[in-house]
Amino acid sequence: MSEVLSSSMVVYDIPLEKIFCDQSWNCRGVISGADVVELAKSIAKDGLQQAIVVMPYHKDNYIYKVVEGHRRYIAHKQLKMETIQSTINTTITELDARVLNLTENLQRKSLNIMQEAIGIEPLLKAGWTYQEIAKRLDTSTGWVSVRRQLLTLEPEIQQVAAAGLLSAQHIKDIAAIPSKSLRFDTVKRIKDARIRGEKPQIPKKPVNKDPTKKRRQSPENIFDMSEHIAEIIGYCFATRCLAWANGEIADIELYRDLKEEAEILGKTYRLPEDVSEFKALLEK
Repeated sequence: MSEVLSSSMVVYDIPLEKIFCDQSWNCRGVISGADVVELAKSIAKDGLQQAIVVMPYHKDNYIYKVVEGHRRYIAHKQLKMETIQSTINTTITELDARVLNLTENLQRKSLNIMQEAIGIEPLLKAGWTYQEIAKRLDTSTGWVSVRRQLLTLEPEIQQVAAAGLLSAQHIKDIAAIPSKSLRFDTVKRIKDARIRGEKPQIPKKPVNKDPTKKRRQSPENIFDMSEHIAEIIGYCFATRCLAWANGEIADIELYRDLKEEAEILGKTYRLPEDVSEFKALLEK
């Protein structure tokens, strides 16, 4: 494995056979040879303009795994090249690698909304909050919420969204429809309206707008209120409480926040007896 010094990092010529390109791991999904024909021609003519990024991956006969540059890797395979210029990140975690992979594609605006949803799914499963994901991807929590809602919809509806026929507002409205058959009917009406060149409309369920009435709030209402508070005064303890109520953060996180708020106010925070086992965690 030879190496070349660039202005900011070491670039290695690594044998392709030693690099695992996990297509299911890439947020773009499977990349075929036909998808990289033009890229392969460019590499053959002018060389690789930007090295790929790999991370250690010791499994089977592989030593590294692609983090950024899946299309470049596939293009090299198509050209039957033996090596590819790569930079090695030895400290990156699996989730951080996924963030880098997703960020690279978001910056290039090369993903459809379903691919973006697939990209954040591992982060959601790992327990990351909307706020944490939005901060790492430099997006909004609303952006994250819509894609999370898309993941809850049926595969057939996800395909329509991937084709670009559903807007973010469509997805929010469809996700709020309790009936599966009505969701499919609504999507069909949206598609038909687009074919006719009309603006599709989704009938909204009547909502009690009386601000004086007390009622149990839906997860969507809780999220909307959290976003409203954040727009006015920024993310704070109030928005964290709403996130907890919506199941976005764990009890221990809210207790830690409450402890910090109490210390700011010069107050002593006494843990409830039923969370005494968290004392050591709260002291960290």
